[in-house]
Amino acid sequence: STQSTWGTSVIGLTSDDESDESVRESGTPHLRRWRFNLKTGETTVEVLDHRYAEFPVINESRLGQPIQYCYCGVFDYETRVTGIVKYDLSSTDVVAQELKAEAGTFLGEPFFVARENGQGEDDGFILTMALKEETQESSLWILDARNLELVSRVLLPRVPYGFHGRWVSAHE
Repeated sequence: STQSTWGTSVIGLTSDDESDESVRESGTPHLRRWRFNLKTGETTVEVLDHRYAEFPVINESRLGQPIQYCYCGVFDYETRVTGIVKYDLSSTDVVAQELKAEAGTFLGEPFFVARENGQGEDDGFILTMALKEETQESSLWILDARNLELVSRVLLPRVPYGFHGRWVSAHE
């Protein structure tokens, strides 16, 4: 997002910045905020959360504008997503909500789907695939983006863990 009154462009995303010693040692990405002062050329980087977080997603109707909320998959320090976190980027305590899957259930990357005629930036749904490792049961989880509560779970034929997808609405 850009704030031209300050001459600053702000970008928030996950990275595995090699200049951060804790990341270099663990090899894990963390949510960071980059601030680019367009007048002076100065750049600052701020780590917002030390969780192993990846696959950041926002309400795409806010692209190019200041945002308050971002959602990420949280990893178990191996290669599996074990939860979804909602960040409130306007707060000093950036973690607004967190959903942790039960042990042995692994999630996919989150997708934000805006509620039709939604009233706020977080008025929508988070979709994520889930795989219960023991039974190989797959499902699509539909979460309320405001509080990460499970709205619905759709059972599916087995979908391999790590399957990537994209939400596309009927008008897209």
